[in-house]
Amino acid sequence: MLYPGSATSQADRSGTISPVTIESPKWPGLAERIADRIRTGELAVGDQLPSQPELARAEGVSLKVVQKALDWLAAVGVVDRRDKVGTFVASVPADPLPPAPVVPSLESRVAALEAWRAEVERQ
Repeated sequence: MLYPGSATSQADRSGTISPVTIESPKWPGLAERIADRIRTGELAVGDQLPSQPELARAEGVSLKVVQKALDWLAAVGVVDRRDKVGTFVASVPADPLPPAPVVPSLESRVAALEAWRAEVERQ
């Protein structure tokens, strides 16, 4: 049995296959919420953010979601991550944050592979 949010399809009783909705990632929303806390002054430049486990508990998300959000905030220069020390506010972010990187869909990857295969077979 498949569950909502899985990336595959499922068949109903008639045998018809229907796509299952894929949930959008949670980390961009968390990154924006952290950025909002900085914009409003709740967190100032130089302040240390709560630890990753504390953020995960407070936001009700997984540690992986927190890590990806902080990775993105570090990539755009909003936070400074220091190994074994913590994460610190480095600058006040733009409103809104720059768009998160787009991961190509499975369909676009399959299409690219099919085009490549067709090209190889023509040679």
